[in-house]
Amino acid sequence: MKFGQAIVALFGALILGAIAAPPAPAKSKQSGPFCAADEAWLVRSGATETGDRYVLAAGGISMDGVHDGDLFGWSPKISIGGEVDGDVFAGANSIDITGTVRDSTRLFAQTVDISGTIEGDLLIFAAALTIKDGAHISGDIFGSAAHFTHLGRVDGTVRLTTGESRIEGLVGEDLRLKADTINFNEGARIEGDLVYRSRTELPVEIADYVGGEVIHEKVEDDEVVEDRGFTLGTFLGWLYWPVAAFVLGSILLALCGKHKGLPVQRMNEEGWIGLAVGVLALPVLAVASVFAVILVITIPLGIIGLFLLAILVFVGKIPTAVWLGNRVLGMGRESEPSPYLSLALGLVAIYLLKLIPYAGTLIWYAATSAGIGAMILAIVALRRNGGETTADA
Repeated sequence: MKFGQAIVALFGALILGAIAAPPAPAKSKQSGPFCAADEAWLVRSGATETGDRYVLAAGGISMDGVHDGDLFGWSPKISIGGEVDGDVFAGANSIDITGTVRDSTRLFAQTVDISGTIEGDLLIFAAALTIKDGAHISGDIFGSAAHFTHLGRVDGTVRLTTGESRIEGLVGEDLRLKADTINFNEGARIEGDLVYRSRTELPVEIADYVGGEVIHEKVEDDEVVEDRGFTLGTFLGWLYWPVAAFVLGSILLALCGKHKGLPVQRMNEEGWIGLAVGVLALPVLAVASVFAVILVITIPLGIIGLFLLAILVFVGKIPTAVWLGNRVLGMGRESEPSPYLSLALGLVAIYLLKLIPYAGTLIWYAATSAGIGAMILAIVALRRNGGETTADA
């Protein structure tokens, strides 16, 4: 969960960094649903926009009319004072919603102020989130905000990681907070459970604001966490991933046919080159995919790139596992071992090495990068030889 939140927060930070940079001098352009403007993008009160819009505006986005469709906006400042009959996806330094959003909303910003209505869920990553008096969110809230102030009404469940939370409004279901400090003031009401994770426990009077249970999940420092031992459950949880990798690897080996030994051959002959190629390929693909998403018009390519990145990270260790298994099983033997047996042994070794503190992460990254590099070199060699190869396992 922490890793996923960090990735989304980083993605939001990259968006903010991109829109904060000085824009290149260019005229405003609009092609179909895509719009890029050096100045502000405005929908004035009484005006109506129809269809989805993807807007990148250096001078701000102000939507005071009616927008019938989804709105994707990137700008230093975004203001929604009218009505959006669709989803909103926005990245900005500051976002102010005083109007109505008829569907779910996803926001990345420094500050977010909501005094209007969101008729759906809210996904939020911000330094400060303020739900003002009179604001109404009919769905759930999920995300992270360093400072969270709630004075309005949320019909669903609120799940937030915060530094400081101030609650003076209504939560229709559960309130689940991970926070350093939590303050309840007059007007606060939680209809469901209050589940909070904090180093300090709230006073018993908090129960007066809560319709359900009050559950405190105390934060344990890493230094004082007791050793809970190695149980069957932890072993099975650990075993799941090498087994899943073995199943996928076996399928790939079967599909590759006579070419399945080529990546291992590349690792034997050009191992260091393959490692260097893999180390460079992962961050380059990640950065290129993120920028493709930021550029809006290439969002499909960015999504494909991120999907490919996830596949490579999982598949990359398979050639390394086969190579490692071959090295171990081939000791003192003249015949080449079964690639499937090598795969199984290599995966177990890699996943065990991953458990080593600190060094395990480096080993994991090196194994994944080396495998990706070997696959790239194998594809290049195969194309160079016109589909013919001498590697056959």
